[in-house]
Amino acid sequence: MIDGCGFWLESHHCVRLRVDTDGDGVSDAWEDSDGDGAFNIQELMIGKNPANPHDVHGFSLIISILFDASSLYINLIKYSFALASEYIYDYTDGYIFISNITIFNNVQELSTEYNISNVYINETLSAYGYTIVGLYANETHWGINETTTHIWLDGRVLIQSTKWFAAVIGHEFGHYAFAFGEEYVDKDGKFYESYEISLGWGFSINFNDYLSKRGVRTVMGLGRMEHDKEIDLRELSSWQDYETLSTLIDEFDLDCSWETHQWYGWTTGWGLTYWPKLSYGFCWYVLVFMLTNYPKYHVYPTLWFDSDVVCLTNVDDILLEYTPLRGPLTAVGQYMWVSQ
Repeated sequence: MIDGCGFWLESHHCVRLRVDTDGDGVSDAWEDSDGDGAFNIQELMIGKNPANPHDVHGFSLIISILFDASSLYINLIKYSFALASEYIYDYTDGYIFISNITIFNNVQELSTEYNISNVYINETLSAYGYTIVGLYANETHWGINETTTHIWLDGRVLIQSTKWFAAVIGHEFGHYAFAFGEEYVDKDGKFYESYEISLGWGFSINFNDYLSKRGVRTVMGLGRMEHDKEIDLRELSSWQDYETLSTLIDEFDLDCSWETHQWYGWTTGWGLTYWPKLSYGFCWYVLVFMLTNYPKYHVYPTLWFDSDVVCLTNVDDILLEYTPLRGPLTAVGQYMWVSQ
């Protein structure tokens, strides 16, 4: 197990701001003084400190639309990514969001725009969305290869519902940013929704629906619900979610495993010799590991455990007690920078 957990202590540091990063002679709101990917004005508006590089991380995404989209469709894309940014900020309890997006329309394969993009929107795909994740590891370094990691989205979903599209973005972002695995399948690839369970008196229910009714609704796919409610109800998986999953599998004598693709992957190392192997595989545990250990992020989350406030600088067994917050429900999408 990877150790390390510190309780919050007030400290004071001398911080040298990187001012005037755009070279216009003044330090302004749309600069990133602490280099955490979030613009100063965004941090101020959401209650973060633009001089503290460890309190939040903002992501920049370059989006290629692989067909000629109308101006209305592009506006729907902007709105959906703003919703997705709020969803991500919510499910990470206020530590990650999409700070800015660049949109290219009617992009041709292998063009300059195509080659620099990390999100692609097709007119049609065989899935609502998927992510190709490139990982690297050696004796001293590990991480996500940004040049070979891409999100692919089915453009038809946006036409049906902007909230559903935002939910798909949020799920795929979990793969893209944190190397989360899937939670709608077990380690052997068995889909939880393929099981019908009997409730007696001739009544039966889909197992994934039953998980949702029992309060298990995870970003990476445990529990099933209406698409328009996903960004309001789904949270990253906790230890308690896996306890419920395991108990119900035993109770109904199902032949699937409680070890999801996500849990199994992170506790066995994704097959890479030097990829960190964790003691637990629920998403909140992995998120804290990635935030505190991945050099690109170095975010130290302060989490509330009933009456205790804990600042985590690594993963710790206290995370077994953590229940994700509902919220923070902050309108970070209103401050997302959009270029096209």
